[in-house]
Amino acid sequence: MILNVSVLELPYYAQWGRNKMAVLYTFITLILVANVNSIQTKYFKSACNQTIPIPDEGDILFVIDKSHPLSKSPCTVFVFNQKSPSRVLVNLNKFKIDGSKKCTQSGLDIYDGHGSNKKQSLTGQNGLCGSIKIDLYNSTQQNMTFTVHDNKGTALLSLLVTSARKGECHHNELNCRNGFCIPGKLACNGYNNCGNGIDELTCVLSLAVGVIIAIVIGALLGIACLTTVIICVVCRPHHRRRYRQI
Repeated sequence: MILNVSVLELPYYAQWGRNKMAVLYTFITLILVANVNSIQTKYFKSACNQTIPIPDEGDILFVIDKSHPLSKSPCTVFVFNQKSPSRVLVNLNKFKIDGSKKCTQSGLDIYDGHGSNKKQSLTGQNGLCGSIKIDLYNSTQQNMTFTVHDNKGTALLSLLVTSARKGECHHNELNCRNGFCIPGKLACNGYNNCGNGIDELTCVLSLAVGVIIAIVIGALLGIACLTTVIICVVCRPHHRRRYRQI
């Protein structure tokens, strides 16, 4: 017995439309992934008693985690902003340090300037401990100092340090709407450098609009491709047939 099996081969222009849709959806995926950039990371355990400059990119992360606990306590790190005039913004990206109510055993102290002068403390007389929500601190000069006490060895800490400037923002800077300007290239990098989310909000809105437009274009291409296939099926009097013998 011979069974006729009809196989419809799409014309080249229909295949072109289908391929273009695949490329479009791949492009959307790449846009979503590419908006999270890498950032230079320093671990406190390897930066104790060192002066770390903020890199040219404009930001840096200082981290204590389970894989990189402090090897000694206390640990003091000095941060220097190479751009003048400039300041230092610090966002508590992640913070959990076990301590007493007055943070006498474990905690974080942040100082305005180079050194551990209590008069220049930005975190009060006792510093910070426990679990704290995201908060923002800023210096009045180019230096900032961090001192971490972690007697229990259980601290989880991530400080996002950003180069900032007071005054009118330049064309290559982003206005954080909180009195500070940061490098424009830090916008849409996946990190809350401004501290209030402004640097990420604008790109999220722009990305959403771009994705919607791309989806609409993809849908139109899909409709055009489907219409082309239907026309081919209806209008072509003969189709190529292949036979398979059972």
